[in-house]
Amino acid sequence: MKTSPARTAIAALLGLFFTPIAFAQTVQFNKTFVCNGEHQQVSSCYDDSDGAGCMVLYPDRPLRGGFTVQEVENRGDVIKKIKTCMGASATLASTGHPAPAAARTAPAATAAAAPKANTPPAAPDPSVAKARAAGVDVTALGLQLGQGFNMPECQQSSLADAFGAIFGGNTGPPPVYPCSAGAVAQPATFGMVMEQGVAIAQTACPGWVSPCTFPALVRNGLLQGVYIYTTGQTGDAAVAAALVAKYGKPTQQIPVTFKNLYNYSAQFTKLVWTLPGLYVEYDPFTTSINQGQLLIETETGHQIRTAAMQAQAAAGPKL
Repeated sequence: MKTSPARTAIAALLGLFFTPIAFAQTVQFNKTFVCNGEHQQVSSCYDDSDGAGCMVLYPDRPLRGGFTVQEVENRGDVIKKIKTCMGASATLASTGHPAPAAARTAPAATAAAAPKANTPPAAPDPSVAKARAAGVDVTALGLQLGQGFNMPECQQSSLADAFGAIFGGNTGPPPVYPCSAGAVAQPATFGMVMEQGVAIAQTACPGWVSPCTFPALVRNGLLQGVYIYTTGQTGDAAVAAALVAKYGKPTQQIPVTFKNLYNYSAQFTKLVWTLPGLYVEYDPFTTSINQGQLLIETETGHQIRTAAMQAQAAAGPKL
């Protein structure tokens, strides 16, 4: 049977209208989407780089301390999750702040590349000598600040390791700690990208630290600072006690107030130590009452971060 040109044209048009068309989906900030069976919401990211910290809310999870669960996650990891759940063309909306040039063009490990064989270790930062002369401890959770950053990459757990841990049997060599974790979620207010993270063993991780992996400032091969997340109000007293026991009386004790959208408020004390060769700052809460932050930096690391924050402020919107 012959088919008339008119029928062929009509069939083509019908096929055009009824063939499914795939549209790229863009998850907007403060808009809920569903992934892995739970509602999620990205409230903000520092910039568009993969290593930028993003605040992600999980309203389906049990409240944490009376508040919606909030986690700081890498933007790159958030986008991977969105693609997995919503399709390869899906992505996260732009912040309007492009990734810094260094983050776009340089490999993640450039700032802390492992030294070549037979290369002498980098000389300690001058801050170390100044701190030691004054009897100031320049270690942080067993890490030597101001010294060469040279540690193995963290091992990636496999499915075989998981089954081995559950059912017994050969699970491969035990992990080595501390280890280099690459770029991890980091504060959005520092004005710079930290390409390195450090993971420490659970046995060496105090109960008030969460998670046991945190961003690190590495410059010219030296570990100049670590930025540790705490458990917020839950561990506040323990953190303060541990810091006073290690560093003595704080240089500054600053009353701070946490207040949320429901008019709940709580009083805390921010602690600062400005010591010879070392700077320590403890913030009892971030955007969540259940997450605080501890900054431990060499004098050089503190100068680097302060300069980056000032540059960020100078480049920001003006009145």
